[in-house]
Amino acid sequence: MARILVVDDRSSNRHYLRMVLATIGHEVVEAADGAQALERTRALHPHLVITDLLMPVMDGFEFVKRLRSEPAIAATPVVFYTATYRSSEARKLAAACGVSEVLPKPTGPSVLIDTVSRLLGQAAPAHDADAPRESPSLLMGLGQHIAGQIDHVSEDQALIDGLLREHRGPDDERERLERLSRRLADNLGHVQRSASRVFALIELALDLAVERRHDAFLRMFCEASHRIVEADAVALVLLQADQREVRHVEAHGLPPAAVQSLHGPAIRQGLVGRLWACDGALREGDGHGPLAGLPADLGPVRSFLGVPVGTDGAPYGVLLFTDQREGHRFDDEDEMMALALAGEFAVMFELFDANETLQSRAVELELQVAQRQQAEQAQAEALARLDGMIQAAMDAIITVDQSQRIVLFNPAAERMFGRRAAEMLGRPLDELMPESARALHADHLRAFAAGGPSTRTMSPLRTVRGRRADGATFPIDASISTVVLDSGIYYTAILRDVTQREQANQALEQYRVELAGFSQRLLEQEKQTTRRLAQALHDELGQTLAAMRLIYDASHQTAGRAPNPLMQRLDHLITEANRQVRQVLVDLRPPLLDEHGLAAALDNELRQRAPMTNGVALRLHVAPGLQGMRWPPEAEYAAFMIAREAVHNALCHAHAATVRVELSGDEATLTLAICDDGCGLPLGGATPAPGHLGMVGMRERALAIGSMLAVHSAPGQGTTVHLRWQAPQEPAARPPATHETAWP
Repeated sequence: MARILVVDDRSSNRHYLRMVLATIGHEVVEAADGAQALERTRALHPHLVITDLLMPVMDGFEFVKRLRSEPAIAATPVVFYTATYRSSEARKLAAACGVSEVLPKPTGPSVLIDTVSRLLGQAAPAHDADAPRESPSLLMGLGQHIAGQIDHVSEDQALIDGLLREHRGPDDERERLERLSRRLADNLGHVQRSASRVFALIELALDLAVERRHDAFLRMFCEASHRIVEADAVALVLLQADQREVRHVEAHGLPPAAVQSLHGPAIRQGLVGRLWACDGALREGDGHGPLAGLPADLGPVRSFLGVPVGTDGAPYGVLLFTDQREGHRFDDEDEMMALALAGEFAVMFELFDANETLQSRAVELELQVAQRQQAEQAQAEALARLDGMIQAAMDAIITVDQSQRIVLFNPAAERMFGRRAAEMLGRPLDELMPESARALHADHLRAFAAGGPSTRTMSPLRTVRGRRADGATFPIDASISTVVLDSGIYYTAILRDVTQREQANQALEQYRVELAGFSQRLLEQEKQTTRRLAQALHDELGQTLAAMRLIYDASHQTAGRAPNPLMQRLDHLITEANRQVRQVLVDLRPPLLDEHGLAAALDNELRQRAPMTNGVALRLHVAPGLQGMRWPPEAEYAAFMIAREAVHNALCHAHAATVRVELSGDEATLTLAICDDGCGLPLGGATPAPGHLGMVGMRERALAIGSMLAVHSAPGQGTTVHLRWQAPQEPAARPPATHETAWP
């Protein structure tokens, strides 16, 4: 027969192949990995190699590639025998290295024998024509060989029986023939019993190979073990991965209490405890007296047989057989069957676990594929939405690569620059810039890229300008972002034409300048009008009232009699008219402002108002050194009038307990704050009463001196009116109307 090299890193798999192939007379040589297999192929020149794919040191694929590269052994036929790869994947690997046959794990003996015979050019052993191929009850492989041997023994016994019937010799010779016939009959019975057990083992292996339910797998094994060993009860005890705790107990023929007892400490005590320290089987009892050292829930056990379950030094658990029948004891053959069952279970359980792992991995891969498909679909949809937004965006969007070549130019960019996307793709970005900005563009780009992936907006203090197809330049707002991809660095600019906004800003600035000038002229006109009116009141009406007072006093003294009511009324009217004229003069032109400055005028103003505040405290705080400080007359006048209006508003409307006026600054600056602790302004600000300008008037006075007025208030938190004036600086040279800067 042929020499066959079996290559697998698991000894249980090599043992199975050896057992099947040896039954039909082949010589089997073993190797544990591809490197050993290559050495033994060179030395022994086997007729056939059966190899696993996934192995340490050197896998099956690499082994076959090297085998095919050596002319002396390149023609050796090879069979892949694997459970790691799917059939389609294994066949692709086989085709890639010249392997024509792929057998999955596990493979039934008949398929294995037929494949080997075909590759060796031999006739396969005959099969029973009446039995379907690959049926679980089919006597395949080893079973067929044993059946043939039984047939030979039966023929020998029939021949001896025929000789006995025809024998005419001495009685002692006949007696020897009869004893020989009886011994052959007994041996035949033993062989038939052993063969039936072997057949049952083969059928169990085939049944376990196709079972995919964990509970059914264990139940099937225990039931078959019970029949094969012919015990009263059987228990399979499996351990956790750490080999400390019991993972599961599957039993047949035991009561629930006995099964439960095998989960506890009893599994490490007595006879079962001794089994963990054994290298092989443990057999106790002669079938007569009950055994000690077993859990009481197992009952009176008269015979005990236990074997470890595991492969290559990795124990899974133990397989226990018990018998309570009087006179029955387990023999050597029972022990061999128990060991065979344990080995078969270990191999099939590993395959079962491997299949579960593969199934779980397959499910995970399917989920990953589904998730990836969903992610790809979501990404495609997101890209479609992004493309739609880019195409519909009102702002121009331009993307360039790290060499500054345009790779994206949306419709808004076409409209903004007057260029079609088809002609701009691949063109340099500086074609869209004014020539004066191109020189700085590279430097700005390097500085921007040095900061890593980011997004920023161009400084509003500089005007970024673009260049249309006709050469005209225009102002733009630009926000720039960078992203690093596997294909390189990309820069995206979002651009907005701000020509109309720039024109509006210029018009607004011109209007502000004109308004400030107009307000300043109005303020100057107000001062002149007030001065003339005050002068007229003082020189004309004041003089008239003074003359009336003198005439009245002179007539009263000449008359020399008590004044009558009419004269008293006239005296009162003259006095009141003089007071009102003086008050009007104070309102029109603040006293002390021209002669002594703003601080003195504010102090006098608060003192004049103090008697009329109905208990509201008026406070003035002047920064040290500012009592005699003088600012330009127009600034002092505007600040005083704003303070007067703000104090008046606080006294009339704020319901405050304290009003505080603060004056600070220096020769070049003037800061005025009027604060109250009153009710504050409503959200949205106060609406001036009809005929009163209120805040508008104060803001106009501030604008007239080139300052801004700020009002800070909230309901229930008081109000602060803040004015800051700064002396105008010498006018600087005007910058060019258009200052261009490079795009990053």
